[in-house]
Amino acid sequence: GRVSECKETIMLTGTPYPGTDHGRQKDIDKPISGKERTVRSRGFSGMRAWASAVFATLFLVSLLAWGAYLFVMSGFDSGDLVLRDSARIYDRNVNLPQVVPDNGRESFIRIASKDIPMIVKCAFIAAEDERFYRHFGFDIAAVLRAAMDNMSKRRIVSDASTITQRLSRLVYPTDRSYIGKFIEAVRSIRIELSLSKDEIIERYLNLVPMGNNIKGVELASRVYFGKKTSELTAPEAALLASLPRAPGLLNPYGKNRERLLERKNWVLSRMAALGYILEDDLRELMSQELVFLDHRFQFEAPHLAGLLPEYWTEEERRPADRLTTIDAGIEDYLQVTTDNLHM
Repeated sequence: GRVSECKETIMLTGTPYPGTDHGRQKDIDKPISGKERTVRSRGFSGMRAWASAVFATLFLVSLLAWGAYLFVMSGFDSGDLVLRDSARIYDRNVNLPQVVPDNGRESFIRIASKDIPMIVKCAFIAAEDERFYRHFGFDIAAVLRAAMDNMSKRRIVSDASTITQRLSRLVYPTDRSYIGKFIEAVRSIRIELSLSKDEIIERYLNLVPMGNNIKGVELASRVYFGKKTSELTAPEAALLASLPRAPGLLNPYGKNRERLLERKNWVLSRMAALGYILEDDLRELMSQELVFLDHRFQFEAPHLAGLLPEYWTEEERRPADRLTTIDAGIEDYLQVTTDNLHM
């Protein structure tokens, strides 16, 4: 039949019946000509080039999108880095009996950079960012050091944040994720490109939390030591520079005053190591006794001072100095007399 014819045809001619596997195998075994090889090679090269172009385009688009996201998220307004002054109420003798807290119940007195002595700036730099004048807002060396310290102790014991990063965090709080830290670092670099080092540390020292709902070194100096920032000694400056690490825990009026004094001595030792104070003076400076004001926050006449803002107009609520008929001396006398009557 047909099968016999097929076999005979193959035996006589060597040509298989069309559509058989034997025929396809012969086609496969047939040598590829140079022209065919060139066409195939060009086809594979074209596919690779197309795939590379698509990948490069997607990568570039992703990079641009990530850059745009960082640019938007790390934006800042230099005006945000300067808080409005708290309203201040003076008595009839132009003494400062009360600083009116803001809506967040925090008080502060702004101070210009020229009125902040170098010893105060150096104390904070030694305590928080000793490479402040050498980095660009983000300290890579400090990051590597902190990473090694944290890995060796298997817990977070070191923080690599620069003063510029801390300033950014005070005004624009971010979450503690890696993306949040990256955005904070980018914003810090942008701040460094916009402001001088002197402007950055001035803004930081006006915003830094100092415990007891106090912001900034000027009000902290008046509250804790009863003097202006320009009058601070090196040990007093070192103590104030110790507070931002843990304002609540290291409260000068709290139970951890000894820990605060220990950190003050550590700050002094760092100041000596960095050349801000003489090594020969270090022991004497550490031994100097610090005199704190009573835990009254220098806020006499609290009831009247707290009542006045309730009657102020919106214009009067704007930060300004308010002179009153209060006499702080008489207020003190009456307060002591009243306290004695209740004893």
